[in-house]
Amino acid sequence: MVAGVGSAVLFIVAGLAFAFQLFGDSALFSYAIAVQDSWAFHWHNISSRSTVYLYAHLPAEIYGSLTGNAWAAIQIYAFLFFGAQLLGLALTYWLDRTPGRSIFVFACLSNAVLCPLIFGAPSEMWVAHAFFWPALAAAHCSTSRWNWLAAFLTFLSLAFTHEGALVFLAAILGSVLVRKNEFPRFVKCLGATAVVLAIWILVRYSLRPDEYTARVLSAAASNVFNPEILLDRMLVLLAAMASGYLLLFFTLRHAGVSYPAAVALVAALAALSAYWFVGNPEIHTENRYYLRTVIIVLCPLIAAGSICAAFGGELVRRAGVPCKILHTIARRIGPGALAALLLLTITVHAVETARFAAGWTEYLTIFRGMVSKGETQDSKYVEIDPDNPKFHDMPWFSTLPYLSVLVAPGLKPRRLVIDPRSDYFWVSCAKLTASVRKGSGLGIPAQSRQMIRDYNCRSRP
Repeated sequence: MVAGVGSAVLFIVAGLAFAFQLFGDSALFSYAIAVQDSWAFHWHNISSRSTVYLYAHLPAEIYGSLTGNAWAAIQIYAFLFFGAQLLGLALTYWLDRTPGRSIFVFACLSNAVLCPLIFGAPSEMWVAHAFFWPALAAAHCSTSRWNWLAAFLTFLSLAFTHEGALVFLAAILGSVLVRKNEFPRFVKCLGATAVVLAIWILVRYSLRPDEYTARVLSAAASNVFNPEILLDRMLVLLAAMASGYLLLFFTLRHAGVSYPAAVALVAALAALSAYWFVGNPEIHTENRYYLRTVIIVLCPLIAAGSICAAFGGELVRRAGVPCKILHTIARRIGPGALAALLLLTITVHAVETARFAAGWTEYLTIFRGMVSKGETQDSKYVEIDPDNPKFHDMPWFSTLPYLSVLVAPGLKPRRLVIDPRSDYFWVSCAKLTASVRKGSGLGIPAQSRQMIRDYNCRSRP
């Protein structure tokens, strides 16, 4: 619980301190909030993810429109987005009525172990993870009188975070189905799911993306479950660390060494230190977005552990078998070794996040200098060098023009930084032209809006 809640708090602190709300696609999101056009720029194309828009983008945009303070609006967006895990844990704690609040405990475990993999990336699966655990608790713990309503409200908000959340809904239904003498609860949850899916289908097919974006979304969807993700450096590192630690622990314990868990922990920390200082691995940046797949797959598995812990003696026979296996494995490893394994995982995430923060800070410093240099009559743009090692670790070619505005003094860049490889342009020329026309002295300056419009209109009508 300490690891989970502590991580949730640090997500907010680190996110705001290092301006991760400007990383990757978030540069476009932050710019859209600053000009009060987030729905027109992007969210109308992904209406089936409207929970994220309503939760994190709309309140920030409203604040910006009322005050004219664009940067404060962006900070509110960052606070809400990075704070989603803390909100999810609070709601789970409130809804969880299992002995020892087992669902909440496993939600904390998932928060500490899985969420750092994608922290900093603007994937909607970040919010889906936060909303999954309250939905699970509501499905299992709400009283008979309120079960359908609690399930409907939590399922509805969860379903509209990301298409991957539909996997979460199926996992929740399955977890209720395997409980003995809870068929009426399952029927109510199934009914709530049916209504939610009907609404989801209606919204998805009523508010379709434009043709340009639809092609991109289709290509992106095909890569969600790309098996190459399993070869990601972070996943390999965590797997090697866990397997190496357990192998050493069992070997030491079998040899009769005193305190085998502590000795194996020290050895694993030494090996990790050598890996970072001698190996000098690449920074975990771009793949933070693509590891959303790991959240989709592993979060329900961790949830299954919470159901075993809470209702292990109340499950149908077939469901009880894997629970007994998990319990046997955990008992044989022991609490000391499991605690050490959790500590090692947190250490890996902490160091990798610190390396990401340092690299991102250096990147922003260089980037800020590029957009602030004097502009000549023939040079409104400066191309980033894709082969420059300083830029290689922070790739995200499609949002560089928006980042140029957001890091510039007074939100007025002298030049826009662009990537010559860029082949995707988020917003149509017509919508950016409309944004320029409605612009006032508030928010993003008119000059900056015009620069963004002129650049996009060269490539997308």
